[in-house]
Amino acid sequence: IAKAHNRLGFPYSCVSDHVHTGADGAFVAEHQRVRADLAAGGFGKPVFIGIEASIADVEGHLALEGVNGRPDYVLCSDHWIGDTGITMSDLQASAKLVRAMHDGDPQRLKALYGDVATMYVNAITRNEVDILAHPFDTFMRVSNFDKGLLDVFGRVCEACQAKGVAVE
Repeated sequence: IAKAHNRLGFPYSCVSDHVHTGADGAFVAEHQRVRADLAAGGFGKPVFIGIEASIADVEGHLALEGVNGRPDYVLCSDHWIGDTGITMSDLQASAKLVRAMHDGDPQRLKALYGDVATMYVNAITRNEVDILAHPFDTFMRVSNFDKGLLDVFGRVCEACQAKGVAVE
């Protein structure tokens, strides 16, 4: 990737991968080895190695236990929402759950939006995070474009601004 970026004239490369559980982080050390090999071979452009860590719970814990090596940057995001059954790995079932809440229990859905915003804020304020990746995307991927998400997004943006965290 770095060599392709160099051919395209990019001044640097960023490479990251997902870490959903502690075991997923083994790639960091391998990427660092490849970066060192590139540098030893005369490659002169910076290559930054990052991780996109899943936020594990509303307290904002990130799945970083098994990360082997120190990444240059950390993204965090939700790829599932606690014990709700809403997950990016099964979008059809997630869409049914969100639709059922939207139609049958909108107050529960509104509370869930608040919980997810709290999850983001906690992840941002309790960890060294550089980028909040695709906030509320789990809801968007199931075609839930509820304006209620905007009601809680300001709080997330304020936390990002206070901590110097970029929003993807």
